[in-house]
Amino acid sequence: MTTTTYPVSVDDFTNHSAGDYWSGPTHADAHSWMQDAIEAIETRLGAGAASQPIRSAEVTFTETAGAGTYTGSVSLPAGSYLIDVIVHGTAVWDNAGTASMIVGDAADDNGILDAINLKATDLLAAEGLAASAVAAASGGKAGADLAASQWNRRWLAGARVISGIITTSSTGGTAGRTRMVVLWVEPATTATAATKV
Repeated sequence: MTTTTYPVSVDDFTNHSAGDYWSGPTHADAHSWMQDAIEAIETRLGAGAASQPIRSAEVTFTETAGAGTYTGSVSLPAGSYLIDVIVHGTAVWDNAGTASMIVGDAADDNGILDAINLKATDLLAAEGLAASAVAAASGGKAGADLAASQWNRRWLAGARVISGIITTSSTGGTAGRTRMVVLWVEPATTATAATKV
């Protein structure tokens, strides 16, 4: 499993030049230039607010011959906001029986995405399903947490583990490849309290 950190406040970075955010010495490499850009944008857009990075973790599923259960999990700390869960098909599964995937947590193992057919129809190669758009982008495979136009239990006070579970039911099958990415924001050390006037 790989983990990457993306700064929250760079949404509009590509629409501006470096000079829009700061003036200073020429940077020796792209990394230091980008880091200064990130810090400058966070200062401008996040003034007075706690800024937390968006984090992501990816799990890959590789089909092997025969029936079985594949489980890939991502741990989220207490107080995290779940931003999205994306399941992407790289290659169709070819088990002789069924190959079905669910995504959820300990409270509801198919609460986010449910009954994804990895052999056909639901998730072909190069196709993806995302929980963030609720029913629209989840391909009709929304779990109970994605109710109507809302996403329930997106924030939880306690820690939790998001798991993708694939179950195959028969013989054969080595072609299937599926990827799952979980994105979340960890809680701020000190949240900014709202004011009342």
